[in-house]
Amino acid sequence: MPGSTPITQVASTQPVPPASERQSVMRRNLLNIVAVVSALLCAASVVLWVRSHWRSDSIEYGSSLNADHAQTTRTVVSEHGSIQYARARMEYRSPPARLEWKSGWRIASLAVDDMYDTPEEFARRWGGSEFLGFAYVGLSQTSPNTGPWQQRYRSTQVIVPHWAVALLLGIAPACGLYGWFRRRRRVAGTCFNCGYDLRATPKGCPECGTVPERSPPTAA
Repeated sequence: MPGSTPITQVASTQPVPPASERQSVMRRNLLNIVAVVSALLCAASVVLWVRSHWRSDSIEYGSSLNADHAQTTRTVVSEHGSIQYARARMEYRSPPARLEWKSGWRIASLAVDDMYDTPEEFARRWGGSEFLGFAYVGLSQTSPNTGPWQQRYRSTQVIVPHWAVALLLGIAPACGLYGWFRRRRRVAGTCFNCGYDLRATPKGCPECGTVPERSPPTAA
């Protein structure tokens, strides 16, 4: 249009964060997500730990009879302040008229009483090993009857105390909380990533390589 002033586009003065800084932020965000998920799982483990002293919660899966006339079950039980994983296999000489275990998923919650062994009692009863609530038991038994109805039972059972699970899951939240407090305490003139003093090297951190973000230039 005659007499009109041409419109020119002004480039943005907003600086683009350097690659090292973007990677540091992405890594910190990923660690924060891991810390939050671990904290939720840790809280759930503590709740299950307290509940396990009066309730025995279990989830079990039993397979169907396979071509070798064998059936396998896998069970996870929370009781007596610990988590127990058991894998059992029943082998038959010939197809039985009735299976020892039902196939499919089963979930149960029963009251804990004296009929349930603690990890220490369980290991002593079945000849396993136990230390600080950790236990391992391996069994292999064959029924005394012979002929087509003979059975062979094998099982492997591992017991882990709830406190160990809660402690393991609490490591990531504790590290995330420690890092958050460290960043809160940092003063001006230090690297936001590692806290190194940048007064002598304001253009970049010689410790971790992070380049500090620069403020956009102001109009004269």
